[in-house]
Amino acid sequence: MKKYDDTFKSVILGALLHDIGKFWQRADGEINYQKSSELSSQTRNNIGNICPFRNDNYSHKHALWTNEFFERHESFFRNLIDDYASLGNDNPANLASYHHNPSTALQTLIQQADWLSSGVDRIKTKDIEDEEKITGYRFRKVRLQSIFESIALTRKNVVDRRYYYNIASFQPDEKFIFPVTKEGLNPPLTEDLHEQYALLWNTFKEEFEKGFTQKKYPNFYQLVDGLLSLLEKYTWCIASSTSDVPDISLYDHLRTTAGIAACLYEYHKNQGDFAKESIKNESSEKFLLLGGDLSGIQKYIFDLVHTNLKRVSKTLRARSFYLSMLPKIIVTRILYDNDLTPANNLMETGGRFILLLPNTEKIKTYLKEFNNSIGEWCLNEFYGELTVNLDWDVTLSGGDFKNQRFREKLERLNHYIEIKKLQKFGFKREMPWEDNGFVVGLEYEKIAGDGELCATCGKRRGEKRDWEDEKEVRICSSCWRQAEIGQELTRGNILSITLSPATSKPGGGKPGFEFLDDKHRLYLNLHKQYQEVENHPGLVTCYRLDESETPGIFLPRSFIANHVPRFNPDEIGRYKAYYQKTSKKPEEYEYIKPGAIKTFNDIAMPENKLSDDVSNAGVHYLAIIKADVDNLGLIFSAGLGKNLSISRYATLSRMMNAFFCGYLDTFLAQDFRNIYTVYAGGDDLFLIGNWKDIIDFAPRFNAKFRAYSCNNVDVHLSAGIEIIKPRSPIRKGAERAESNLDDAKTCKRKDEKHSSKNKLYLFRYPLQWEEWDSVVDWMQFFDRRLSRESEDREEKSKINAAFLYRLLLYRSMALRHLDAEEVEGLLYLSLLSYDIARNIEKRDRNGQLLNKEEVEKLRTLIDIKDNEKMRTIHIPIFYTLYKNRGGRDE
Repeated sequence: MKKYDDTFKSVILGALLHDIGKFWQRADGEINYQKSSELSSQTRNNIGNICPFRNDNYSHKHALWTNEFFERHESFFRNLIDDYASLGNDNPANLASYHHNPSTALQTLIQQADWLSSGVDRIKTKDIEDEEKITGYRFRKVRLQSIFESIALTRKNVVDRRYYYNIASFQPDEKFIFPVTKEGLNPPLTEDLHEQYALLWNTFKEEFEKGFTQKKYPNFYQLVDGLLSLLEKYTWCIASSTSDVPDISLYDHLRTTAGIAACLYEYHKNQGDFAKESIKNESSEKFLLLGGDLSGIQKYIFDLVHTNLKRVSKTLRARSFYLSMLPKIIVTRILYDNDLTPANNLMETGGRFILLLPNTEKIKTYLKEFNNSIGEWCLNEFYGELTVNLDWDVTLSGGDFKNQRFREKLERLNHYIEIKKLQKFGFKREMPWEDNGFVVGLEYEKIAGDGELCATCGKRRGEKRDWEDEKEVRICSSCWRQAEIGQELTRGNILSITLSPATSKPGGGKPGFEFLDDKHRLYLNLHKQYQEVENHPGLVTCYRLDESETPGIFLPRSFIANHVPRFNPDEIGRYKAYYQKTSKKPEEYEYIKPGAIKTFNDIAMPENKLSDDVSNAGVHYLAIIKADVDNLGLIFSAGLGKNLSISRYATLSRMMNAFFCGYLDTFLAQDFRNIYTVYAGGDDLFLIGNWKDIIDFAPRFNAKFRAYSCNNVDVHLSAGIEIIKPRSPIRKGAERAESNLDDAKTCKRKDEKHSSKNKLYLFRYPLQWEEWDSVVDWMQFFDRRLSRESEDREEKSKINAAFLYRLLLYRSMALRHLDAEEVEGLLYLSLLSYDIARNIEKRDRNGQLLNKEEVEKLRTLIDIKDNEKMRTIHIPIFYTLYKNRGGRDE
């Protein structure tokens, strides 16, 4: 039995491209369809079958351009389907073109999917006039507005919208995917966008014809994956509808329509009932939502026992990559096993995913068996420390896609998933007792002979292996493979998912990761070229990890946040010179070459320490930052209010993920090259870098996120930073960074009525982001003075490290007054005033104050009317002391 039947393929292709005409129509230089040179006479003459006729006028004329697209690429669509003629009036072209004026059951099915995707009532939809008539051809001027501006939690509903997207292909760069106010639009807001649409359309058409019509795709699943990626690249910035709030992209409308259509087809096929009235029935529960959540991500990534800085960085990279891909593997397995496509994947970000599936007994039976299998696999592979929690108890009718009801269904699904997270091994309740089912016992027997545990994870039996400069290190097979993958990650730019192992070279090589149990096994492989895997019999799908092109076929782009610091050619000499002076083993720095990945020790190195003068080099520390979006669950469930639809949900989740998976890598590569991405995706990130770089990064990243989310007061993030030494256990630093993030969200300062989140927890203090400019001002003030201690005595400031340590003591006293209301705490006012006068002021022989500006700034700290700055003064103090500490290794 073939994987996908011809009718299913036709339904998916018709639904996925049903509104492609909206794109082409806006790119056409002639609005009047009768005069358009893009439309053939055959298409124009067929308007009576394609478009509805009401009130002496044809409506929905964009469907003409949809029809023309299919006519011009008829051979491509015919080649995808084994028996095209047997489809009759339900071929892809007719399903896409006739969905506004359907004559068959399957054309009605596409129409129904279109309506449900929009979350509108079909009665109202029937009353919609021709878009051109409503807007006066304004549809070519209407821009996509940011979905983030639609979010309202504490503020009233948005009325005055100010943020729009320029017409451009999707690229993870600020100038392409950040919304702008009308002042930043090109052309201006009210001008026709025909030229911009035309440029975008021509590029889309060229890439479609080069990437889809020249070479046959290995399978239908990969084809849909590729089409979705191409559509995202070119239609993400196009408003799906211009007659209401234009904050849903055409791409998200197309993909959700295809997902809904797939469910409708499979449901009615299972029922054996394709009557039009049955398809239109919106009370039958034809759909179900499958939610998945990975628990224990951080524990798994950082659960390491060794301190070899090169090996730990590679292991972290591999584990992060493994976990970022695990949801995609699970989603791919479920969809592929059930003859569905990536269009049914509503959301897959940050360790969570939601699939829209047909509500059939076949699906529910499969999910129950799969849940048991993946539960057993997690138990055996991760000892239950990492679990995949699935729930599919939420079912939907067509009516549930409408606004408030869809929101309620999502809330119920999230609630059920949280319950499943508390019942991680609930699948065991229905299984028989197993005497040999204790994983820990089995592993104990393996190591009972020699008692040698893996030097990396400390859990499994290790085998003696040589790892670069380490000889006969005990490493288990799992950690060894992770270390190899960590190395391969920096070399391969093609990612494949296969049903059987695929090596990096035709004649052999290193296979990729294995996922899931024997029955559901999938393999994740890295390649330098697509040709290495294109003929693999078990190929499911394939992705590009960069912008490189593959001749003859369009591979979908997968955005994975995996930035790593590398050596620049101009750094090599300084690093080698330093290590030659401090190390007796040349092999310890032989790896330093242009493009080589830096170790944690390398990125912790203060810049000044690489110079000859290291007297004020600063500390040799790392920092870990953990950050995530505040109130994310509330944003998704309540942020869009009654306007929440499946398309808006898809748009919001995709754009959130684009920032953390796509733009983050660009930002790091441009401005913060010495920061490692350990994990990022969905709505959160976990980074390791030089302590100073991380502190500088945090407020700038927050500012970027604020700009990306339209400076919406209801969309913000919190972060926690922990500073550690390079050889400190990463796991402990990660735990403290996680704790710091929790404190950033929950700590209630004495100057607050309640915890407000939206903070940075740094140096044991929850700092409000808007306080950062003041903190930076003090950082620069102190740093300029401590860094000048080596200059001529007359020019040297009298502010030194000893004074800063005393200032920390005065802060402690001030907090006793500010927080505990102890009168004794006010002593800091007189003590600090005396200290400034005695130790900081510089006067000439006539008693004239020489450093007036410096003294006046310090005296602002003893202003009783504005003493709140004493709460945060320790942050610039610690920063300055760390930055200017002596040059010895810490």
